[in-house]
Amino acid sequence: MNTQPTIDHARSGSKPKHERPLTEDADVLALPRPRAGRRDYHVKDVPGLVVRMSPAGGRYVVRKRAPGQPGKPGRAWKVTIGEVGVMSLPDAKESARNLLGRIERGDDPTRKSAEGMTLGEAHDWMLANRPGMRARTRKNYEALWKRHLKERHAAIALESIDAQWVRARMEEVVTGWEDAAKSKPKHGAGGVEANRLRAMLGTMFAEWVALRGGGVNPVRATRKFKCERRRKNKLTVEQARAYRAACETYATGGGRPGKIPDDPYRMRVRRTSADFLILNQFVGLRRSNGLGLRWAWVDLSKGTITVPAGEFKTGNTTNAADFTVPVTGAALAMLKRRHADPERHPVFVFPGRGKESNRPMTEPKAVHRAVLALAKLPKDAVTIHDMRRTLGSAMIANGADISEVREQLGHANVATTSIYLNLTGEQTVRKSLERTAAAFGGAQ
Repeated sequence: MNTQPTIDHARSGSKPKHERPLTEDADVLALPRPRAGRRDYHVKDVPGLVVRMSPAGGRYVVRKRAPGQPGKPGRAWKVTIGEVGVMSLPDAKESARNLLGRIERGDDPTRKSAEGMTLGEAHDWMLANRPGMRARTRKNYEALWKRHLKERHAAIALESIDAQWVRARMEEVVTGWEDAAKSKPKHGAGGVEANRLRAMLGTMFAEWVALRGGGVNPVRATRKFKCERRRKNKLTVEQARAYRAACETYATGGGRPGKIPDDPYRMRVRRTSADFLILNQFVGLRRSNGLGLRWAWVDLSKGTITVPAGEFKTGNTTNAADFTVPVTGAALAMLKRRHADPERHPVFVFPGRGKESNRPMTEPKAVHRAVLALAKLPKDAVTIHDMRRTLGSAMIANGADISEVREQLGHANVATTSIYLNLTGEQTVRKSLERTAAAFGGAQ
């Protein structure tokens, strides 16, 4: 009686094409090669094992879909296990049965042994087995690896790495950065770079520990450099007025002496970027919500913007709710003007341009710098995000309660607002105390 378990092919619901009863290596070598492309020959007695032939040769491939959940199919695995002519057919069958069993149990068939793994192998394993890693993080990790570890440390065994080794690599980063800059920044970029390297090593060791089924992550025993200060940048009221006027100047063609654009499309792009900066200054939405603002979120009659809970960043994940903010003054006038435009985008208030016209616009950093120059402000006076801090501080200075600022900026609690706005510098406690003293009749 055949006790071989029934294993579905990766393409569920269809009978495998080109199924062959391959028993010897000669049977595999006799398989015809296509003139172009590739052709899969399924091994009859090992469902899931495929001999993939191409004009250049053949290879053994395991194709199998992992068990899924109700309404959600499992992952379809496709793993190359060897080359035809190099690996024998019996070895390929044995290896395939092993892999198919692991897939059937829900294991990762590509997982290798953690024993003897080097730092270079751990780096490659981390990138290959974290598909959810952000593209920007992946790019940064690759750059950190090439700058600081690849040349000298790729072959070191992970078992030999301890907290002292991690700290030494961080110190090397800071020393190298200071030597290159010919300075010693106590709160400079060298420490930031070292902290990023530490974060990457922590991720690598976390993957390694999980692969081993337990162990110690040496990165946890090292501390970050205290080098990153909180940004305190914000504009004064006078600077904010100049910034607002500069937005309009830029939108109408200013900022390029003698080269005022006469192309309607370019002028439209300028106006869109300037309008976003106006909304950012007067409403204070987070960049992602401002850039991705949809007309469906805007109620012009009530003068409000409502960001759905799924689109809004908040610390409250258990009872997430829509986020509504009032829109007044220049921002409301701008939205009404854009809504009245017969050529407005049907979905996005600030659409992308060119091929990206069906997506939200990207952050207009270059336009922001141009506006700062028109306002005669330093190019690093504030970032686009700092304008939220400018708005909140101006609200405090004009008598708003901190809880009102919290509501406008969308912070989960008022403590975040206090830290975010650096309110100790505003002397709000003194001002509040003076107003209270006046109310009590204690003013001088």
